[in-house]
This record gives sequence, C-alpha cells and structure tokens, in this order.
Amino acid sequence: MHINLRIRDLAVSDEITQHVDRRARFALSRFASRVTALHVTLTDANGLRGGVDKVCRATAALDGLPSITVASRDESVRDAVDRAFERLSRSIQRAFERRLERRSAGWSSVGTVDS
Repeated sequence: MHINLRIRDLAVSDEITQHVDRRARFALSRFASRVTALHVTLTDANGLRGGVDKVCRATAALDGLPSITVASRDESVRDAVDRAFERLSRSIQRAFERRLERRSAGWSSVGTVDS
C-alpha cells in the first residue's frame, strides 16, 4: 500500500509522519491487498487562532470499489489522525460488507420462478 502524505499550513515532526504511517498500516492491515493507494492530508484549519482545528483527511483508493474519504478534526494532529483512521477502517469494512450483501442477494433471487 502506497501512502501519500501532504501537509498544509502545519509544522509536523518526523514523529507525526511516522505515527501516520503506523496508524494507516495498522488500521488498514486487513484490507492491505484491496487498498491500492492512500492519500492523507494534514492541515491547520484556523492557523494561529488555535482551537479544534487540526484536520486529517484520508482517502483510500480501493480495488473494485469507489474511493472512500473520511475527515477528522481535533485539537491535536495525533488525535485527528487516530480518529480518521478508525473511521476509514469502519467505512471500508462497511463498503465491502455491502458489496457482499448485494452479491449474495443477487444469487439468492436466481431460480425463484413463479409459474
């Protein structure tokens, strides 16, 4: 899985970039063969004004499904990253579950012909 990290209007240490990499790989490990690319953007929405303004936006390109994008806003970059990857993992899981449900629903209706 290739991870593309972009940082805008934010001073980020190597520790944070490593944290993004670890969290991404951990949260998406069970989908690793199906996630073709991951784009992560870290921004400071309010700049110097402070507040709950650190944003992590993550987009996963999936094999066989449309891309999924989630965002999380928090006071710290680390918390925003953690929450974003929790959401992304759940969203990917739901997308694959829906795909399986649609496939199995299609098969169960085949062969039920009323005379």
